[in-house]
Amino acid sequence: MRAALLPDVAAEVAWTADGIAELWHAGHADGTPPTAAVLVRRRSDMDALAAALRDRRVPVEVVGLGGLLSTPEVRDLVSALRVVSDPLAGPAAVRLLTGPRWRLGIADLAALWQRARELVPPRPAAARAAVGRRPGAGALPGEQAEQAGLVDALDDPGGPERYSPAGSTGSGASAASSPSCAPAPRPR
Repeated sequence: MRAALLPDVAAEVAWTADGIAELWHAGHADGTPPTAAVLVRRRSDMDALAAALRDRRVPVEVVGLGGLLSTPEVRDLVSALRVVSDPLAGPAAVRLLTGPRWRLGIADLAALWQRARELVPPRPAAARAAVGRRPGAGALPGEQAEQAGLVDALDDPGGPERYSPAGSTGSGASAASSPSCAPAPRPR
């Protein structure tokens, strides 16, 4: 990965196109042309970059935002960013946990949700009733402080007996809670 702080968009386009062209032509000479993807800030930047790459004899395929967001890798990245910014983003966490890296099954996912509910401290009945009567309850970030989600359950998954053998070993809940874990092997 390379990074640069350049004075303007034209310099960024030239620097990016030069770097990709260098890699492309070096790989093409070896008989294994590389693939590359460039994510631009604005749709208006795509045409200039595509033209610069074509000027350097690099084949280009421009994929619009809709096509890019539908690719599994980008959807996983967006889900990861959602979970990082909002640990209670359940659908994003489910996508990651049931995806190809951890392959968590539905029973283990249900056990994690149960564990998340166990981690929430009980609230007095009066406080629970007051929340139900207030319009917009739970809309402020501080109001979610006493909630737990899948991320909390991954941090404190409880005993292995609540998970399936796969979920409590290398490819499930315990693996997902370990930052040093290797991804589950891909089926061939």
